[in-house]
Amino acid sequence: PPGEDAERLPLLAAAQTAVGLAILLGGLTLVNLWSIPLALAGLVIGVPGLLRIVPRGTFAARPGMPAAAMSMFLLSGAFFTADSFIPLMLTELHGFSYARAAIVITVATVTWSLGSWWQSRNAERIAPGTLVTIGACFVLVGMAGVASGLVAGVPVLLVYVGWTIAGGGM
Repeated sequence: PPGEDAERLPLLAAAQTAVGLAILLGGLTLVNLWSIPLALAGLVIGVPGLLRIVPRGTFAARPGMPAAAMSMFLLSGAFFTADSFIPLMLTELHGFSYARAAIVITVATVTWSLGSWWQSRNAERIAPGTLVTIGACFVLVGMAGVASGLVAGVPVLLVYVGWTIAGGGM
């Protein structure tokens, strides 16, 4: 809130979260006897650090900033899941080259930057929850465009247009 001293991000907690996430992801990508213990160790290490760097009440989605933070987290998870799927869809399903499939990711990165610029210019006038809602709507419309790429006969251009819109929403 205005007038309150801003808290500094605890760097040790951020590093602990990053290390825990790296170990968790290592456990999730390995397929051997160590997969489950590594993933669990990553959670044990990372979650306490994460709890120190997000607003209190985030995981309960309490009203205000905690709910906005949780919404942003879920929105980011959905976005990056789709983002990792798009090049695979374009190369395997539509036969595009890797370079041609990468264009959609690059354009979304540019519109993400433009959307961030717009948000930074309007963040003081628009509530965080409203900004997340606007972004989520853009991402939802964009994902519908991406999903259309799975339907035979639908122009693949809709994937590019959709992900460009989704990038702006992020």
